[in-house]
Amino acid sequence: EVLGRNPAVLEGEGLRALFETAMRAQTEADVAYYPLDAIVGRLRAGPVHTGDLWVAESWVNDLVVVEAQGADLAPGLAAAMRSRGTVPDARSRYRIATIDYIARERARELGRIGPARKSGALRDALVAHVRSRGFELDA
Repeated sequence: EVLGRNPAVLEGEGLRALFETAMRAQTEADVAYYPLDAIVGRLRAGPVHTGDLWVAESWVNDLVVVEAQGADLAPGLAAAMRSRGTVPDARSRYRIATIDYIARERARELGRIGPARKSGALRDALVAHVRSRGFELDA
């Protein structure tokens, strides 16, 4: 099944942007975090099938949502939020979409977080996003 037409090759930062956009859209989180060092796949330009997204997300991660107080966000995540137009407020709580591995093994990259709530497979979120919104990325 063709899910959509990818306008350009996506790899590295571009593929991470697609992952994070899909993660936010599917969980209605305030921010998403997918580590660049976990991007190992790529998407070619042209028609994209479900299997192409599955190969691009080769780790078979679960998508989770955690919460953190703005004052408890890791500096890198706070900087990423600012670069995307959201200035973290120390008094606000933020919902962060990420993958189970990060929430479990590398939580310090997010800051001091609450327990993770599962939101299904990341692959399913990617397929749902591309099926409904194409390759639209968050600004």
